[in-house]
Amino acid sequence: MGTTSDGARGRRRYVAAFEDGGERRDVWVRRLDDGRLEVGEATRGPLTKEVFGTFRHEHWIRLDTGGQQGPDLAPLGEDVLLCDLMDLLDAREVPYAYQATFGCDAVLRPGGVAL
Repeated sequence: MGTTSDGARGRRRYVAAFEDGGERRDVWVRRLDDGRLEVGEATRGPLTKEVFGTFRHEHWIRLDTGGQQGPDLAPLGEDVLLCDLMDLLDAREVPYAYQATFGCDAVLRPGGVAL
């Protein structure tokens, strides 16, 4: 996979892409200028439209890794979604910020919050 520029917030490095039945899911990681790690997914297609009411949905987490590499992202795969990584972080009480966008709507979970 390649990279794409996203302004001053670093570069997204797309690490996986999956397609099934007209639905596409892209997974990315990037190191932000402030040192945090971002891991995200973008989906588009008929299932995304059915679930979110729009053909495109993006969501991502941002976590402070203290300058370290961050969590093992190997579990993210065709059958393992970003929400599964979030469940793992919650189980380990690792705080992270969360944001999702779909259409004109957004969902936010502020950083530093552990469940």
